[in-house]
Amino acid sequence: MTKRLLLARKYAQAYLNCFPSALTLADLPTLRRVQLFWQQQPALATSFTQGHFTPVVAHQLAALFTARFQLPVSCQKLFLILLQSGRLALCAAVFSELVLLYQQQHRQYCFQVSSVAPLTTLELQQLQRDLTALLVHKLQMSVTVELQAALAPTLLAGVKASNELFQWDGSLQGRLQRLAAKLTLVN
Repeated sequence: MTKRLLLARKYAQAYLNCFPSALTLADLPTLRRVQLFWQQQPALATSFTQGHFTPVVAHQLAALFTARFQLPVSCQKLFLILLQSGRLALCAAVFSELVLLYQQQHRQYCFQVSSVAPLTTLELQQLQRDLTALLVHKLQMSVTVELQAALAPTLLAGVKASNELFQWDGSLQGRLQRLAAKLTLVN
């Protein structure tokens, strides 16, 4: 783990220690949007990091940021700390770690499910049961799994499910790659 990632994890862990009940599972998609925003805006993070803000301006920026993403008020404090400490460039990593730590602590995992065609409710329920069973077996503890379905026209057939920690590939391409790897091992 890099020094940057360790620092991001430290900020995220401190946040969860200070505000243990501030976040819910419903907040995780918003936290991911924040993470993606800061990943796509490294120049903005750098310019904020190089600026020196009065406490009033820093509070106003934190309030605007919180309102823009409809974040819990406690996240405003986290953003303010990152802004005032000159570590806003860590924002994407901190919010990513926040999602991971929340999921680990609450045993709740949200998977992005990709398929060529829309999945029926029954198919989604079966996939949710399968992923739950797989995680219970792998982690040796009870978990809750939530699915967010999306269309992926680049898939030939099948389904992929992934989150920050786990990937499950039931696509035709994934199956062919695993078969090719097995054939390579045999030869």
